[in-house]
Amino acid sequence: VALFIARPPVFLRAMADGLVLVFERVWSKWPTLDEAKRVGPEDVACLAQTSMICVRDGRWRVLGNSEPLDTDRWPLPTWWKASDRSDRHVEIAVDGGVLLVDVGSDAIAADPDAGSAWTGSGVSYGSLEDFAAGVYTTAYMRESFGVTQRRLAAWRGMNERIEKALGRPLADLWAGEISPDGGSVR
Repeated sequence: VALFIARPPVFLRAMADGLVLVFERVWSKWPTLDEAKRVGPEDVACLAQTSMICVRDGRWRVLGNSEPLDTDRWPLPTWWKASDRSDRHVEIAVDGGVLLVDVGSDAIAADPDAGSAWTGSGVSYGSLEDFAAGVYTTAYMRESFGVTQRRLAAWRGMNERIEKALGRPLADLWAGEISPDGGSVR
């Protein structure tokens, strides 16, 4: 089972246009949407990119639509990279450029690779099929592709720092509403 959690802004899309959280199989049949909603962040095996083509052609079964995820419970790693200018700053891609944000060196140190957690997750569709077939364990997927409780906590911390520095919710960033100077694009 996977929860489709985001469609990154167009300027961040490469080979995939969707982001999913993948869970180990805990049901003997396809769950209902309500059953699937009962899983929590602690049940995540990996974070992976996918294409909407995989949804349309049936590789992903759609259970239904849901309200957006509560980002306090389900932190989504924001795309960032550590700045070459300082150990306190990260560079965040925004439509039309890069925004330099002071988050503090401790936030970066908590998970130095978090900024590329979804753009560089490296989970192939074949790996996801093998996981679904029982070839890979949840522990293997977590260790190999990096959704652990430590990382979830680091993502929460980084997201809070970015929102505080921007003075705006991350939803504005994902909606493409923040410019390279941190202002609104509208």
